[in-house]
Amino acid sequence: MSESVLIIGTPDSCRSCGFSGYDGDNCFATRNDILEDIYMNNQKMDNCPLRLLPERKISKYSDAGNQYRNGWNACLDGIYKLDFETEEDADGTEKNR
Repeated sequence: MSESVLIIGTPDSCRSCGFSGYDGDNCFATRNDILEDIYMNNQKMDNCPLRLLPERKISKYSDAGNQYRNGWNACLDGIYKLDFETEEDADGTEKNR
């Protein structure tokens, strides 16, 4: 099975997460129960699978690491770009990618 990425705003707690159940009892991302004290105290579970995307690599110097850094940044640009980019169909109408 191949893997995929879902880009969402990273929540600060289980309570503000779209993957928590309506009543806050369970997490649809982990299929685990959310402990009441974690939910009520606006905390995150330790086993939360949501991770921040890494930062772009920036360097003031021209060195041998440029290719790695440029590839790293191009990958991140591609991920961020897919979230907002639209393209035109042959008939000129826009569609989301």
